[in-house]
Amino acid sequence: MIFHFSRWSPIKKFWILLVVFAIVDAWIYLVWRNIVPQLVIHGLLGSVLYTEFTDTDQIKRRLGEVA
Repeated sequence: MIFHFSRWSPIKKFWILLVVFAIVDAWIYLVWRNIVPQLVIHGLLGSVLYTEFTDTDQIKRRLGEVA
């Protein structure tokens, strides 16, 4: 949470989604008592939310086509 709420993070304006996301992650860990499913779901949900709410094309950026 601290990483996502840092000053330079572009997603801090979606703080309510971050709080819901954290609750879901904690619930998954507490129910399944294993960190692996929590990490998988965290990665999947984080990727979907980031892709949906970001303005930059990360694929082009990472391939060096957009500076």
